[in-house]
Amino acid sequence: MEVSDLILNQCKKGKQTAIKELYKTCYSLMMGISVRYQKSTTEAEDAMNLGFLKVVQNLDSFDKSRNFKTWFCKIIVNTNIDIYRSTQRHKSMHLYVDNYNAYEASHAEIEFTTDKEIEYETLLEHIEELPPMANKVFNLYVIDGYTHKEIADTLEISSGTSKWHLSSARKTLQAKLKQISSLKSVGL
Repeated sequence: MEVSDLILNQCKKGKQTAIKELYKTCYSLMMGISVRYQKSTTEAEDAMNLGFLKVVQNLDSFDKSRNFKTWFCKIIVNTNIDIYRSTQRHKSMHLYVDNYNAYEASHAEIEFTTDKEIEYETLLEHIEELPPMANKVFNLYVIDGYTHKEIADTLEISSGTSKWHLSSARKTLQAKLKQISSLKSVGL
């Protein structure tokens, strides 16, 4: 994603043509992020547009010594997480026992030892099927590169709970991918 300083400066001044150009340039990146966090395309579009609005409104705070794409993506991810948090406040939350020591003893990186022919779309479908909190933690940790402390702060959970959700998500995905591999090996 290449965005010129000229476009950014014009966006800061409120030039609609520059804002439209920035939107078109960043659309696929914004949508790609939002689709991972929202349940439907409509919700993803709403989150994406809200995130873009935040980007445009905060362009004055962007430090040109930083990478624009990184700054931009962080705002889009945080907007999606904010939407998730606000919807969760209206639902009953599941309480998870935070047993950090048990997690640490059993925690080892789970390797996916499945057939390399599994399609990207299939993997995304299985990630979307994860329970909501496991989905968010998995996306933030594996795809967006957040640390467990950052995830804990963002989702208002403990680091141990974040680790538990990641472990659970990995185990679930590994089981699903092994099932796919075994079906392929028998010709189904």
